[in-house]
Amino acid sequence: MSVLTIGIPTYRRDQEIIKVLTRAKEQNVLLDFALIVIDDGPSVSLQNLVTKKFPSVNFHKHKKNMGFARSFIDLLNSCSTEYLMISADDDFLHHSGLHSAEQFLKRNECDLLSTQWLRNGKIHRGRRSVLPIGYSQLRPATNHAPGLIFNVESALRHATFLNKLLDTENYAAQTYPQVILAYLMLMEGGVLKWHNSAPVSEGLMAPSQFTDSAGNGYWSLAGRVQEYLGFSDFFRMCATEISSSNGRELALQLATFHEQEFYKLIESTVSADIECRGANFRGAALFYNLRRPLNACSELLSWIRNRQKAHAIAAKSEAKLLSRARVASKTQID
Repeated sequence: MSVLTIGIPTYRRDQEIIKVLTRAKEQNVLLDFALIVIDDGPSVSLQNLVTKKFPSVNFHKHKKNMGFARSFIDLLNSCSTEYLMISADDDFLHHSGLHSAEQFLKRNECDLLSTQWLRNGKIHRGRRSVLPIGYSQLRPATNHAPGLIFNVESALRHATFLNKLLDTENYAAQTYPQVILAYLMLMEGGVLKWHNSAPVSEGLMAPSQFTDSAGNGYWSLAGRVQEYLGFSDFFRMCATEISSSNGRELALQLATFHEQEFYKLIESTVSADIECRGANFRGAALFYNLRRPLNACSELLSWIRNRQKAHAIAAKSEAKLLSRARVASKTQID
């Protein structure tokens, strides 16, 4: 009996999800593994199409767009097996990799398993052997959701904390709920491992549709700043609210380290334009927490953008002057 379910959230990708499910059916994935699809999109025809062509698929339709994180929690709540693997609506599933991961999980208890995720046949995320995942490797192991396998009971135990973050519109929780759960598991002494199976590979390469309320993608500068702030709030909350005293201490250390990394990021951005401002900002960061210099940070980023624009305008003006000088020089010679 299978202990593994595959969960796929989808949004406005009707054609892609049909191709993914068709390929999964051809590989007997749908025969040997339970599969849940949660549709966040506006399409009313996708559910009928999926249930007709793939009757074994458990299809859920949200009445409105709940977002990736809420859909992820919904997948956990809908799962009836011990483990859930998250996948994407444009990635391909591989029966051999699923079988290998499942056999390992039947013999070994894990809270989270990070498998290989392939791109063009090469390992884009993952390891070639079974290894424990520590704090320094957690983000590389879990940033990309497809191919992550969660112990459902363990994940749901921490879902209340995740929901609390989502209620505050925490950006890190909205974009990286799988990372949040992984951190919570590790802080509470959970077992997280790399595994050398490859159940998922990049498929149709559809562009990401995740944006914030202002239309910024998670990969944008604004998105990255919000991500850093969101994780900082998360670590600070963990330092006061999680049950384990060791976990609270680790959360505080992670918060400090994370904020230092944020300052280094800003410093490197500023230093690339003018060295003394970067050094001054680094010095200020030693005496203030992340929230206090946030407005100054925003002003600093605006200053950088305006300076870049000024450089571009000056370069164009200089080019025009040089062009006019060449024309005038040529006229004098003639």
